[in-house]
Amino acid sequence: MTQARQTIRDAFRARLGTAGPDGSFPTMAGERVFSSRTRRIGLRDMPCILLIARGEKVVGAPLNDGTVEYTDRELRLTVAGILVEVRSDADIEGEDRPDSRLDDRLDDIAEQIEQAIAGWDIPGFEGAEIALAETDLHVDVEGAEPTGNALLTYTVAYRLARILPGPADPPVPTDVRASWSPAIGPPHEADYRPIADVPGVGVP
Repeated sequence: MTQARQTIRDAFRARLGTAGPDGSFPTMAGERVFSSRTRRIGLRDMPCILLIARGEKVVGAPLNDGTVEYTDRELRLTVAGILVEVRSDADIEGEDRPDSRLDDRLDDIAEQIEQAIAGWDIPGFEGAEIALAETDLHVDVEGAEPTGNALLTYTVAYRLARILPGPADPPVPTDVRASWSPAIGPPHEADYRPIADVPGVGVP
């Protein structure tokens, strides 16, 4: 289960952080696309994109044909475009506030992310349905450098197949018997003895 979510996150990272044939990247973040929420992000990483799995739910009851079990799942994945605006003294003293440009850049990276994901099929999960659920834009101008986050949350609906374990092997018999009828004497029904006691078969 975990491997499927990891595969989807890695596919999003490759989609957003890989240059095209012309050498250009899908977004202004370039190759700075990270799929670990614990990564420390500094000014040298800006602008960047962070992928965050918000959770996953199972839709409906599992189905199985006796050999394979199928579950329909819906993963919520947030694509966070993170920007910072480094202000100069002229910016701070002038009337052209940098936070207005930061708003524009947030709109730009959000649009770039949408365009990169629109109509795209996840390798290995080509039947998955990707839908944009919501977009949140946040700007913080309290620090030395204004920062902004464009949070695009997608739902990824996909079907996961899991091979069911086969039938258990039959138990190994612990009491093996064989029939034996002596070659001499009156005929009679063959009797069954432990195989170790049958002449010529067991251990003398």
